[in-house]
Amino acid sequence: MKTIQATYRIVTPMFIGGANQDPSDAVRPPSFKGALRFWWRALNWGRLRQAAPSDADALEALHREEVRLFGGSAEQGGQGLFLLRVVKQPALTPDVHDWPVEKSKSGYMGLGLIPMGEHLRRGGIREGQSFSVELLLKADARPNDITQIKEAMHALGLLGGLGSRNRKGFGSIALEVMDGMGYPCRSVEAYAQQCAKLLPPPGTAGGLPPFSALSGGIRLGLLTKGRHADARSAHSALAALYASIRGRGGVVKGKKKIAFGIPLKDYAERENIRRASPLLMHIHPVGDHFLPSCLFLPAVFHPDYPAGQNLAFYAGVERFMDALEEV
Repeated sequence: MKTIQATYRIVTPMFIGGANQDPSDAVRPPSFKGALRFWWRALNWGRLRQAAPSDADALEALHREEVRLFGGSAEQGGQGLFLLRVVKQPALTPDVHDWPVEKSKSGYMGLGLIPMGEHLRRGGIREGQSFSVELLLKADARPNDITQIKEAMHALGLLGGLGSRNRKGFGSIALEVMDGMGYPCRSVEAYAQQCAKLLPPPGTAGGLPPFSALSGGIRLGLLTKGRHADARSAHSALAALYASIRGRGGVVKGKKKIAFGIPLKDYAERENIRRASPLLMHIHPVGDHFLPSCLFLPAVFHPDYPAGQNLAFYAGVERFMDALEEV
């Protein structure tokens, strides 16, 4: 049976868990598989949209392919092309209860992780450890299927993370080895080159996708000012820049903050209206230091915001991206 084996490094503390919201379950296969599905959809939307007459047709094609690869309900087709298991878990003790610090810049990004109202502090899995996954592929898996899955695994370990607030850089993970091949980034340039192999060239034609996916409007920015010897200080630096743009007293004010994600306490127009941030923040080990990065994935924002069907809606978000070094 064909297998894919990969080892990832936990770069920033990971706040992952089941119903009890504690890390006692460690890295669960459904959590990793869910993140892998996200990156597969993001990477493959453009290919399927180009071959389809409309967004609706492309979404149907994307759903069929996703179910075939990753599985779905019994009515949808059942099991996908592979079984996933976590073959090596990180140590759970000592866990993280000292970060992010309340009223710090990282704490500003970590709402839901720090004590607030009835919410207690979340415990996390300590950074600097590794975990390993193994995918057991069925005999009918095609070479192109395997390529797509491995690209998604690479993207997850280059730009993504696991657990709560991973879009804000918590739970960042870095791919170390896949099928015996190492993926080190010994310099900022090496990191940028690996990203460029997965991302479409700037200015690629196409409108806003209906969900977070790669399109012509994406931007990848790096925070290269300063040299951060540990991942937490790198996260703090990125959080400080973000707060200076979107935070209280920042350059983006009022309802223009909506493009950064909702709900927002002061601007939600009705209850239970939500949209995730279009910014995917990540901390990556680069040589002997840590590099903050941010991927901007503009998409049609929300049915209740007609303006969100145009890139101009994201002007405030673009201000944040302008403050980074673009790749």
